[in-house]
Amino acid sequence: MKIEGIAAVVTGAASGLGEATARELARRGAKVSVFDRDAEKGEKVASEIGGIYCEVDVTSDEKVSAAFDKARAAHGQERILVNCAGVANAAKTVGRDKATGEAKGYPIQQFELAIPSAPRLCILKHFHQCGFLVHQRLRPSHHGAHHVGEFDAVAVE
Repeated sequence: MKIEGIAAVVTGAASGLGEATARELARRGAKVSVFDRDAEKGEKVASEIGGIYCEVDVTSDEKVSAAFDKARAAHGQERILVNCAGVANAAKTVGRDKATGEAKGYPIQQFELAIPSAPRLCILKHFHQCGFLVHQRLRPSHHGAHHVGEFDAVAVE
């Protein structure tokens, strides 16, 4: 997929998989908008890759709209959107209460942060022009960590 010169938005791009994706897209020549809540890390990533930082909470329709406006003013209409936003803590999905032995589930509020459904809808309704939704494939490194590998893209009209 040739992406040189194409505007891209990456949510959750200040760290983790989002950051790795933003860096890889920039390396391949995309004009990257770094969408994230963490201004300090987001600004740093954006400056290092020649992109623009847009402070955004993807659960807020107003903030998402403002971020897309800022990104489009800087890079033009985005044609690539990669959604990596989400926060997760390491936890069992089901455990036992030590005192009672009863099963206790993972808090649904935490699950919504880790697997955000509302944020995806919030982001996607602003990604209304023809473009690509991108899924990044991970490739393991020899150190056991994962790195962004190839991208799969689906055209959106």
